[in-house]
Amino acid sequence: VARAWFGPRCEGPPGHCHGGSMLAVLDEAMGAAAWLAGGAHRPVLAKSATGTFAAPMPLGTDTVLMSWVDSEALWTE
Repeated sequence: VARAWFGPRCEGPPGHCHGGSMLAVLDEAMGAAAWLAGGAHRPVLAKSATGTFAAPMPLGTDTVLMSWVDSEALWTE
């Protein structure tokens, strides 16, 4: 669980957050969950990260993020 505040440097559309800044924070939360679940001792990577936004998020929004590991796949080449 983490908190994130999206200030003026995250602006995309006037008065609202850029979607890339929101996805970057979600990517960090995902990486933290994987690392805490044991990724510090073995490689962890994201296969993909996509997002669909229901509505624009106004600048100055204070958010709460929750991330967790649902499953684990073995690395194969």
